[in-house]
Amino acid sequence: MLAVDENGRIWVRVNGESDPLDPQNWTLISRSKNIAILLLLVFTQAWAGAADSPANTQASREFGVSKVAENLSTAMYLFGIGSGSLFAGPLSESVGRTLTYLVSTFIYLLFLLGSARTPTFAGQVICRYFVGLFSSATLSINGSSVGDQFRPVKRAFVFPILAWANITGTSAELAQR
Repeated sequence: MLAVDENGRIWVRVNGESDPLDPQNWTLISRSKNIAILLLLVFTQAWAGAADSPANTQASREFGVSKVAENLSTAMYLFGIGSGSLFAGPLSESVGRTLTYLVSTFIYLLFLLGSARTPTFAGQVICRYFVGLFSSATLSINGSSVGDQFRPVKRAFVFPILAWANITGTSAELAQR
């Protein structure tokens, strides 16, 4: 039930298991679609962190830096995830998860493209930081999305699947070596 107070704020009140606005009352098909999209986002954004590791030697030659210096791009990605996670949770609670996912994923893709296209080492390191910063939204609030859509018993089945997507995303680069 939607209600508007005297300040013009909209309040959503849940009326139990018959409320169509409650994500836990959506059909299993709708929730499964949402989780499938979330699985793909988690997989690809976790993969982006490790994707440049197999090309470390080639990238260090191209940029004229040592292999140790080239590892800075992965470190900056992880630093971006750590710093972005501080803001992603509160932001998703304020503006909503959908908007947080959409905006952060779009900006993440722009910086991922910038990281691939930059001709300088400094540009790569800076872009990799922002790739991590904007992918942190997906990687840190996906559990909240599961909690919004599933009751506690069913969450126990969905969380391991999300963890699997994250682990396979980060370990996909190991198969490339």
